Amino acid sequence: MSEDSKVFPSDEQSKAEQEKWKAIQKAIPLTERSLEFLGKVVGPSVEAFGGLLGDQMKSWRAANLDRLSEKWRKKIEERKVSKVALQALPFGDAYRTLEFASMEDDPDVLDLWAQIICNATDENHDAQMKKMFVDLLRQINGLEARILSIIFEHHDRYILPHEKYEDDEKFMASMQKYLGDQDTEKLRVSLMNLCRLGILTHSITEFEVFESSTHEEWIKSVNKSNIVEKITSALSNLVAELTDFSGSPMNDVLVPNERHINFILSFILTHIGWDLYRACTYPGTKGA
Repeated sequence: MSEDSKVFPSDEQSKAEQEKWKAIQKAIPLTERSLEFLGKVVGPSVEAFGGLLGDQMKSWRAANLDRLSEKWRKKIEERKVSKVALQALPFGDAYRTLEFASMEDDPDVLDLWAQIICNATDENHDAQMKKMFVDLLRQINGLEARILSIIFEHHDRYILPHEKYEDDEKFMASMQKYLGDQDTEKLRVSLMNLCRLGILTHSITEFEVFESSTHEEWIKSVNKSNIVEKITSALSNLVAELTDFSGSPMNDVLVPNERHINFILSFILTHIGWDLYRACTYPGTKGA
């Protein structure tokens, strides 16, 4: 085979590829939107995905891919990213991403997939489709995706100029509506899973332990007459904070729905979580 034939496929090769895709489309109801999405994300290597689609993806996965492509398209349009600025993912990244994203049917998880793919395919964004992100997103459920979105939204507020902040009461109300009524135990398990994945960790602040803004402020408030009371209170608060998330039903208490957002925001992002946050959120322009 000549070098030219490797770069420029013959008519016979082109016809063979066309027939292969026709067979795939006949077996799997891929829409034009899905095919366009694959072409943009994968680039010239899209033909190599025939095996993935033909061997593994049934109609369910095709439907998931179609929903993902629609979410991706809307985000691209909302951001007004020109087609010229769109870049294909490296082949390995694209394969892993579509392999697992096409097995997701929860709309909240698909939103995160769409957001990170949108950023990774925007040449003006510094996001990369890391193996770690694929591994994390494939292990979370819809409730966990909503929890992450709430925490991401909370951090987004501090990027905006202060005068554009939504006041705390409105923010908490809108986030509670988005979260919906949840069983405390399911919420706790979801938070623990996000901790297990290394995305979140429980935050114990100085205020929660010392009931003072800083350790230094607490020390100044201690004197001979109240030292026993102050230390006892601090130890009691510390034990309460540590055992509240132990996983033991004997230690855990029910959290009313109206306090669920506060409960969620008592967790903070780890370094892995911050990396995921930067990849999933916008803006994240190169050089910023």
